[in-house]
Amino acid sequence: MALVLPLLLVLMFSAFELGNYFREWHTLSKSVRDGARFAARHDFADFDCADESAADDVVTATEEVVRTGVAGGTGDLLPNWDSEDAEMTLSVACSTSVETGVDADGEAINEDLAGIYRGAEDGAPVVTLTVRLPYRGLFGQFGWSGAGLNIAASEQAAVMGV
Repeated sequence: MALVLPLLLVLMFSAFELGNYFREWHTLSKSVRDGARFAARHDFADFDCADESAADDVVTATEEVVRTGVAGGTGDLLPNWDSEDAEMTLSVACSTSVETGVDADGEAINEDLAGIYRGAEDGAPVVTLTVRLPYRGLFGQFGWSGAGLNIAASEQAAVMGV
């Protein structure tokens, strides 16, 4: 038993650490998905297709949603948001057509946008939200801090201007 116990402890702590890593990644993925949907519900005027940027108030409000889970919330969902290595990027891309398939010659078939995007000069804005946070390990006090590991998530959503 004395020979096996150290190995079992290493396996047990490794399983805890791996589970924590996946839990934090899942929490970040959910909050980034919510943040992209939140940003996409802002008015079309808040997005500049020429600059491929969003208005500052949209970026600030979206970061609050990703960090806390609600607009205007307090208390971060994950640790290390205050780290200098934490990054959040909200970008906008606009398209006037969409690829719907490939013809017999292997050429892309593009169709003009319809619905709420019909007649939009710049096309349909799509927000892309990307977040990268440094991972904080469970067992830093035992010598393994997870330094150098990051958790990251990215999500896209079409702006609906609702």
